[in-house]
Amino acid sequence: MKKIISCIILTLLSYTVYGQCTPKPKNWALSASVGYINVSTIKQPVSRYQSNTWTSLNINYSTSKWSFGGWAGANFWIDSKQPDLRLGFSITRTIKKW
Repeated sequence: MKKIISCIILTLLSYTVYGQCTPKPKNWALSASVGYINVSTIKQPVSRYQSNTWTSLNINYSTSKWSFGGWAGANFWIDSKQPDLRLGFSITRTIKKW
């Protein structure tokens, strides 16, 4: 009888310890983006297309509903061969998760 009671107590104790050892959520995220777009501009008498390519590196810190981040990116207007470097900060509020 003592063995059964000790087994039950050890089992309950192990479930309690396991429940307290759940992994801590990771709040930091590092991401990157790359893109290309072909935008038309309407100029009379001929419309013209301008190609744009970009890349950015983002770092974010998230809580349950809010995300705060900074990013550094570069645009390059292909037709006019013009680089465009940018830095930014973003704040995002999560409305609904699914």
